[in-house]
Amino acid sequence: VLGATGTAYSLLMMAMGGGSLAGGFLLAGFARRVHFGYLFFATSILSGLTLVPLGYAVSWPGVLLAAGGVGLTQSVFIALATTLLQIATPDHVRGRVLGLYWGSTGGVMAVSNLATGRLTDELGAAPTLALPGLAFGAVTILTLCAPTLREIYGSRLAMTAVPSPIGRLRAPGWESRSS
Repeated sequence: VLGATGTAYSLLMMAMGGGSLAGGFLLAGFARRVHFGYLFFATSILSGLTLVPLGYAVSWPGVLLAAGGVGLTQSVFIALATTLLQIATPDHVRGRVLGLYWGSTGGVMAVSNLATGRLTDELGAAPTLALPGLAFGAVTILTLCAPTLREIYGSRLAMTAVPSPIGRLRAPGWESRSS
């Protein structure tokens, strides 16, 4: 859209990677000081919504800033989602569950990239980025209707955000400890 070269594309990927790196450092630095559930919910919405300015940016500084925002929000969301999945999964199947999770995620991305290429030809780059991002944000808001997810979003610590079979949230092995 901006008439970029291969070097410009490299800068775009570097901006997204820089945002991801910043997100990782921020999460590591604030892990015990932020509200897990709020951050998980917020970065879920923001990881979709940051695609809108990326799609509609009209200058290189805007594109690079938006790409950094996408990298930051998506890396924090993915790290929190993966952490929650690891905590919620019993030790003896954790590797298999994470393998299925990452395999299905990668598979969905690969198939989606085929559709994205076709949609970009029809709609243009901006709507192709913005529409799925808006849809992801909307679906995240709809997850507030699910009691288990609503409870996870309200959990202060990741280890207390694990759904238990009896409806309360707790971490495995923490039954005897009070929250």
